[in-house]
Amino acid sequence: NSSIGDELGQTADTVNKQAGMAQIIDKELMTQYTDDDVRNMIKDALVLVMTNIIEKKLAFSDDLLSLCLHFECAEQSNILKTDLWQCIAKTCKHVIEDGDAKDWFWFKEHMLKSTIWYKESGATATENKENTDDSHKRNFLYYELLHMID
Repeated sequence: NSSIGDELGQTADTVNKQAGMAQIIDKELMTQYTDDDVRNMIKDALVLVMTNIIEKKLAFSDDLLSLCLHFECAEQSNILKTDLWQCIAKTCKHVIEDGDAKDWFWFKEHMLKSTIWYKESGATATENKENTDDSHKRNFLYYELLHMID
């Protein structure tokens, strides 16, 4: 189906643009702020804002979420061990298990439409919950979402 192919192409373009944007922002932070403490403070502030937005189930920019995960993964290669991912997982589980109509609307309109589900978790095969021949597939956050639903 050509519409599915078009949609996948658009998603891939978005993911690539977000990755490029994150690299540009990293480079500009390095150029503008030579002090590591200042750069880290800016990154930490953005991650904290995004974490609070997710916890409160507010509307957010997927580009900003992707950027914040990029910042977190610069320090921790396994997304699943980052504070931001822990917040995302906890909030999504809450919606799935006990969400009201407003929570489900937020989940559908913001979380499910996010490109983060196409990101690799950074978890090794031995860190995955299931160690099977197709465990490499479970390195994508999409499979973490499916695990939440189970």
